[in-house]
Amino acid sequence: DPQVPESLLMALEKGDADLLAEALTNDLQAPALALRPDLAQTFADGAEAGALAVQLSGSGPTVLMLCRDAAHAREVAGAMQAKAYDRVWTAPGPVAGAHVVTY
Repeated sequence: DPQVPESLLMALEKGDADLLAEALTNDLQAPALALRPDLAQTFADGAEAGALAVQLSGSGPTVLMLCRDAAHAREVAGAMQAKAYDRVWTAPGPVAGAHVVTY
């Protein structure tokens, strides 16, 4: 059964983006970066742009960047576009109705 780290649940419960950034993990990220080392530059650029966390979405190649709020997301997106990334989108959160599912 999947295990949800307590730190992740606490960050979500508190609505604390900084704690969430520390709690995010992706087991597929290292193998995906081994296959696509060019994505490491995107990670570095995202961190330099001010993202709280830069993660591979699933097994990739989509990269997501956690931001504090919509204004911060627009700043990070603008910085990424200035670095010539042509496919940059922002998505608002939190998503209404999101909840922990227990089996």
